[in-house]
Amino acid sequence: PMRGNTIIVVWSDHGFHIGEKENWEKFSLWDQTTRVPLFIHMPNLSQDGMMTRQPVTLTDIYPTLCELAGLPIPRQCDGASLLPQLKNPLAPKSQLALSAFQFWGDKRPSLAVADSRYRLIRYSNGFEEMYDLKNDPYEFTNVADDPGLAKVKA
Repeated sequence: PMRGNTIIVVWSDHGFHIGEKENWEKFSLWDQTTRVPLFIHMPNLSQDGMMTRQPVTLTDIYPTLCELAGLPIPRQCDGASLLPQLKNPLAPKSQLALSAFQFWGDKRPSLAVADSRYRLIRYSNGFEEMYDLKNDPYEFTNVADDPGLAKVKA
């Protein structure tokens, strides 16, 4: 009886490195740590088995559930509903995915922002890393100093 009106959401809070980029923990802002599985099933809406690699944030879950339940999305809500992606996993998402982590001893958090093409990381000490995820999906070539990407960084 509940199968037809039950929304199922499953996610993880962080990824984990097991040696990638010589890192053996979760404490980074690279894709391996910040990209987590997110599964959303809504009867008669979501396309089971379909997936997208578009970055979203976990703050998108709440407004998505509000919209699916027919409730208003609070104005102060940081996330954006993923209803367009549930209807069509290939639908573009214009909002960037933001991640933050405060490393031990730092007074400010380090930040990462990503879209489906690039990831920009700015550490609290000002050092930057930028990766072209289309051509370098494992984030080995830092292109932060490439003058041709200045507009992308801005």
